[in-house]
Amino acid sequence: MGEAKSAYLVDVVEVDRDRRVRCQAEGCGHSVYARIHILLVGAQFQVLGGNCFQRLYGRVLQDAKSYYGGSVGSPTRLDEDMRLLLATNTAEFVGRLEARRLELEALAETRPALVQNKADRPAVHDEVPPAATGGEDPSSRQRSPVGKAGFDPPSFVYVFDDPSVAAYEGRAVLRWQWLKDKATVASRLAAYKASPAPGTNQDIVARCYEQFAHKTPYLFALAVEYVHFMPKKNTLRALDELGLIEQV
Repeated sequence: MGEAKSAYLVDVVEVDRDRRVRCQAEGCGHSVYARIHILLVGAQFQVLGGNCFQRLYGRVLQDAKSYYGGSVGSPTRLDEDMRLLLATNTAEFVGRLEARRLELEALAETRPALVQNKADRPAVHDEVPPAATGGEDPSSRQRSPVGKAGFDPPSFVYVFDDPSVAAYEGRAVLRWQWLKDKATVASRLAAYKASPAPGTNQDIVARCYEQFAHKTPYLFALAVEYVHFMPKKNTLRALDELGLIEQV
């Protein structure tokens, strides 16, 4: 019997009735336009109609909130470009959602800087030692990490707020790929495990590497964020520091 895979609700969307998409549940194949559920199952994205979602995941995900905010009562309405992407390349569709979310977050983060009186208030990196927060806004810790699969709730070593962070944020997250030489990957993981650094981002990433099946570093980082609430930029930087990924 195969090992059960974890499932996470990515979004709930809808399209025009005459532009339906196909439910991907095994043995279904019906066309759906409302209450379309997008899930991450293991490291595979899956598109399900409302009935198949209830049948397959209703018991465990009935009250789950989607990552991108869509719900049965208020689904995200897709334009034709996004509908076509959903129907042909679900991973790229989710990548577009993530790029939009990052853009909105970036805009939101600039507003406080516009109204901040720098003469009355020192810079954030002077107020809080970088070693404690890595330049990250402490409010980003409001979600409590949940340990799963034998993991203790992690304390993240946040990415320093320096120019190199740009390589792990925004659209740049989609430009990373795994090293093609699997022997090198195995050797570097073995070297880390021979001298681990418990409590670090690298430690979480090294353990998750074998926990998740994964196609791309971005999908791996997305899965780590779903399960352990570690920001994707932290995961990508840790993978880079371990020498497991490279930019295309």
